[in-house]
Amino acid sequence: MVSDISADPLWADYKDRILPLGIKSCWSSPIKSQRGDAIGVIAFYRKEHQEPSEIDHLLISVLSPLCGLAIEREKQRQDIRHLAYYDSLTKLPNRSLLHAEAEHALRAVEAAQQTLAVLFLDMDRFKQINDSVGHPAGDLFLQKVAARISKKCADSDIAGRLSGDEFVVITKYKTQAKLNNFIEELKQCIAEPVQLPGLKVSPSVSIGVSTYPDDGHDIGTLIHRADMAMYQAKTSGKGRFAFFSHELNQLAQERQELEIELQKAIENDELQLAYQPQVNMKDGSLYGVEALARWHHPKFGSVSPGKFIPLAEECGLIGDLSNWALRSACKQMAIWRNKGVAIPSISVNLSPINFHNMDLCNVIMSELDSHNLKASDITLELTEGVFLDTNPNTMKVLHDIHQQGIGFSIDDFGTGYSGLSYLRRIPIKELKLDKSFVNELEQSATGRALSKAVLQIGESLNLDVVAEGIERQGQYKILKNQGYHVAQGFLFSKPLNPVEIETWLRNIPINM
Repeated sequence: MVSDISADPLWADYKDRILPLGIKSCWSSPIKSQRGDAIGVIAFYRKEHQEPSEIDHLLISVLSPLCGLAIEREKQRQDIRHLAYYDSLTKLPNRSLLHAEAEHALRAVEAAQQTLAVLFLDMDRFKQINDSVGHPAGDLFLQKVAARISKKCADSDIAGRLSGDEFVVITKYKTQAKLNNFIEELKQCIAEPVQLPGLKVSPSVSIGVSTYPDDGHDIGTLIHRADMAMYQAKTSGKGRFAFFSHELNQLAQERQELEIELQKAIENDELQLAYQPQVNMKDGSLYGVEALARWHHPKFGSVSPGKFIPLAEECGLIGDLSNWALRSACKQMAIWRNKGVAIPSISVNLSPINFHNMDLCNVIMSELDSHNLKASDITLELTEGVFLDTNPNTMKVLHDIHQQGIGFSIDDFGTGYSGLSYLRRIPIKELKLDKSFVNELEQSATGRALSKAVLQIGESLNLDVVAEGIERQGQYKILKNQGYHVAQGFLFSKPLNPVEIETWLRNIPINM
């Protein structure tokens, strides 16, 4: 409260601005929130030297709480709007606001008969960051990436976060050359190293691009097609970008149809298992057979396992597919046992995703029991990817299965996980040398050295070592001279149906 502005030290630096207006005294009273914080001010200015009257105090007692209530409600409305339309982690527009702003931008380019591009961004290897240094560091990483995306976007551009590590950028009025330059600059900006607690990361991003009017006339379609293009970019290699094409859309539609047909095939038992013999190198006798899933579709023809097994993993059918394979293999082994056919064991391939299922051990044992089989009648083949899996169930499920006497085989050994410490932690029965090593044996001294190293690792751990993909006699001789135990490949037999296996077994050449 200042009754004389011309003499009060509080106004010493400002009185020359207000005295010419005829203002001689003032009084300021805070507006307080319900918590008692000052959130505003009510100020009285007078043209007389005067202190507040009783009426002034009464006005303040009435106005202050009303103003406080109004200010707090407005702040709450703003907060609610921000929560409704902005991502709480990155502060970027969320899906709802992104779509609304994108629709507005689309109407603008339609009216101007201009172009618009939708960029769908997905961070590469983000899961590994979460797994290695934790989710708080992962959140910090996303915040830094979001800040870089915002920095590269001009006022007319729109950037938002869809979910997880997925972002969308919408940019207008760019020629093809300028759009390409913008994408490259965006990639480079994102790729600058990020320092996280305990880890320095060099980010990379896969980007899919769709454009108006070529690829769609509504934002939903454009975002969907940019997403499709992003997956195409990711399959071509990390840190790349790709433009949507109608051929890509056709492939996506075929993939959806294939997914539906695969589910039907599993449910209706329309898949088959073929069995490829594995031969003891010492005497040429049968070591076992590997069960390999085969699918012949009336429309798509013979669908490669390299196509439908990854599809099953991506669309959540791998559990059903694996259960079918286990059930079919056990059923066939029981038939062979009842007929007296000497098949030592069947190897069944499982995905790392299967070991997320805590009930997997019970499922396997139930199949064995229902077909009157022993644990030694089957071997489970795993890829090295299972040992990179951070799902907490994986290790427990592996050990539960091993305690029942079921052996594990590491398929494609040497092509995946580079650390070997898992060989100490996981109970393994055998290693399988990948066929990519076998292909190089005759031409490459390095290939021969690597195959020898794999054998020595296996023998030092008292494991059987299987060489797969053997197609030529020269490859077989090198592997046999190196001391390999078991051979598998087209040199001995292609995968066979159950009847063909029985015929092959009667005619198996001994002492190859």
